[in-house]
Amino acid sequence: MDNIINIGMSDIAFGGGGQIFRIVGLGSCVALTIYDTDTGYSAMAHVMLPKSTHTVPKDSSPGKFADTAVNYIIGKYISEGISISSLRAKIAGGSCMFRKIEGGKLNIGEKNTLSIKKILKNLNIPLVAEDTGGSHGRTVEFYPDSKKLVINSHRFGKIII
Repeated sequence: MDNIINIGMSDIAFGGGGQIFRIVGLGSCVALTIYDTDTGYSAMAHVMLPKSTHTVPKDSSPGKFADTAVNYIIGKYISEGISISSLRAKIAGGSCMFRKIEGGKLNIGEKNTLSIKKILKNLNIPLVAEDTGGSHGRTVEFYPDSKKLVINSHRFGKIII
């Protein structure tokens, strides 16, 4: 289908009506969706890590880190003349995929989720829905027209938020 935009690790995609954003195989990564309630213009990022270092390597995509992903998306919205007050967010993913190896101490998924939530809160962007945590993978699709985030997992089946 031509209207499906597949988003790889560290990527960010923008679009709107008639398109579908898809991320396959989320584990500890987080699918971050920020959309404009007025126009339906939407963005989705496949966030891998919670925070960039002081300088992001030139070969690194802004979608790799929670802080740079949100800043990049917000910058794009502002450049398009979209008001931050009309933005809303939904997130999914952030699993602890290697609990036995990590021993609960290095839960990258939880750190990704907490980082995104903190940044959104600081920017006064409401997080209106989430499906995060656990120890299972997810595939997600976001539909800008309806603002629905569809999450599929082997463990829980289909969830729509």
